Amino acid sequence: MSDGKVGAVINISSNALFLVIGECKAGKIKVLESLEYPLSIGRDTFNTGRVSQEKIEKTCKIIKGFKKLTREYKVASLRTVATTAVREAINRDYLLDQIVGKTRIKVRILDDSEEKGIIYREMLSEMSGNEELQKNKALIAYIGTGSLGVAWYKRGRLYSTQNIKLGSLKLTELLGELQSKTNRFHQIVEDYLSSFKEMIPKSSPFGKIDHFVVCGQEIEIIASLCATPAGAGITQIPIAKLDELYDTLKSCTPSEVAQMYGIAEEVAEILLPSLGIYRLLASFTKSKCIYASRVTLQDALLKEILLTRETKKRLENFREDIVQCARTLGKRFFFDEEHGNRVVKNAMAIFQKLKTPYGLDENDALMLKVASLVHDIGKYVNFTEHYRRSYELIRGSNLPGISQADLEIIALISLFHSNIIPSESDPAFGTLSMEQRVKVSKLAGILRLADALDRSHSEKIDVIKVRLKDNEISLTIHSREDILLEEWAFNSKARLFEEAFGLKASLKKKVNPVES
Repeated sequence: MSDGKVGAVINISSNALFLVIGECKAGKIKVLESLEYPLSIGRDTFNTGRVSQEKIEKTCKIIKGFKKLTREYKVASLRTVATTAVREAINRDYLLDQIVGKTRIKVRILDDSEEKGIIYREMLSEMSGNEELQKNKALIAYIGTGSLGVAWYKRGRLYSTQNIKLGSLKLTELLGELQSKTNRFHQIVEDYLSSFKEMIPKSSPFGKIDHFVVCGQEIEIIASLCATPAGAGITQIPIAKLDELYDTLKSCTPSEVAQMYGIAEEVAEILLPSLGIYRLLASFTKSKCIYASRVTLQDALLKEILLTRETKKRLENFREDIVQCARTLGKRFFFDEEHGNRVVKNAMAIFQKLKTPYGLDENDALMLKVASLVHDIGKYVNFTEHYRRSYELIRGSNLPGISQADLEIIALISLFHSNIIPSESDPAFGTLSMEQRVKVSKLAGILRLADALDRSHSEKIDVIKVRLKDNEISLTIHSREDILLEEWAFNSKARLFEEAFGLKASLKKKVNPVES
């Protein structure tokens, strides 16, 4: 968006609705309004599975007020999103329909991985300015009221992520009825969290972790109570002060905490569970302090709206984080990394030639790259029909910023790298739209050719040249070895590609000159 334009974001979170309005000037954002309206939709969802009609009506009323304010500021671009509480509500369709009917605003429910991806991109941007974090390993955590995202970071790059259905409010609601039955509620929280003590370290792609970086709705008030007020950017909270605060709160009731610190009781209720989560995660690192970030979902989205050029660069860089996380996924299942790299290289050479004439985009390239890298991970489970196991493992994985719909497409591309012909009778493939089915077939067709060129997993091919002319795509292979197996694989797997693109695929071999 160009300078002087105004953008806004409405975020329907688990315990409040947020509105932020900003203006872009000289490449910087000036926040014009930042509002928070407490409304605990999460209490309904996490207790009963659905949002009450009373809170649906309240939500619509708040959004109407927000919309009026955006008109006063002449907002040119408004993005409205919802997260865990709406995402997990049984009656979310009715909620969204009533919002549209009463406010004329469409709400987009963010997938868990999409939400975390937006947050991680902004956190990585902040961390890039911290030399200590840049040169070491860190555990990154986004602790929301309804979910927890954990990421492993090393020298500027994400290596792996996990999404856990455990947030501060969700934990409070889950264990809340036990609070009145004991004066050692903190012990119940600790016992519940202890089930994650083995799971989280086992997900780590590396050994000792140097630092702990966190953001979440409660971090600012926790920093304040630890006498380390959070300013702009990343601040540090000593773990010792966090432990002191925990020791103080663990013997108090929420009402006592509220009176002691002059905060709302709703906030006081989730402080102890929040601190429990922070302390658990910190225990997996060597860090003596928490690096606290003030990143919020609505602020991160506002930057994406207003700083389009910067956002494009961040997305390009973050795609490499996604590929690295896919690589870590592959290593977890002992994949042939060298083969995966060669298939990616081959697939991208073909893709780039087809990108413009067939309307393919960077997201398509990312999905193809990930599928090409991990298409064989199912062999870890079973060599027989390994492509089906690959499909299951991929669709059950966490890749930051990848929506569930795109993850399904990546899994299907991997499934169809075999000789299976995509068919609407396939339960997963059949539920896709026509456009999605064609996209899966095209990308799977490219993957089949790319995989065939390294059929022996032995790096016979040095260079690949692709030429597109009329109704034919020809691939010239540079090799001094016998590629009879690759030629056979190529010809036997070309059918899907040819049908999806309407192109004849041919393979030509050019012998490399003897090195002088």
